[in-house]
Amino acid sequence: MTSVLNVDTIADKAGTGGTNIKVGNDATYISDSGASASDFKVVESLVKSWGQIGGSSGAIADSINISSSDDNGTGQYDGNFTNVFVNADYGCGVANNNRGNGETGTSTTHVNLLIRNNVNNNLADADAMFVIAGELA
Repeated sequence: MTSVLNVDTIADKAGTGGTNIKVGNDATYISDSGASASDFKVVESLVKSWGQIGGSSGAIADSINISSSDDNGTGQYDGNFTNVFVNADYGCGVANNNRGNGETGTSTTHVNLLIRNNVNNNLADADAMFVIAGELA
């Protein structure tokens, strides 16, 4: 048995105040003044994928929306998406104990990850964490 909750507004107990976040029917944020900020899509702005990748193995230790990984050489990995993105205009951030950066804008099915050493900026096999935000297909 499934349930559906249909409401126009979620308010405080007294029914006089709003909540910290208000969302319109089109999943846009509604400001406190009631004006819709159509360029701020609540659903689209959430992180859609993240993962931890093992530098020496290239294996994904933990993730959301990553089905597998590919080791493409020293410090170079692909994280393959379980659910693809609508386009390649997503953003990716990579962090590790050395230094990381993500290359994006090349594919809707996977993200290219580059892990660099903080001393000489060369590619290096190192554990890393990445997060990706964008619009899923």
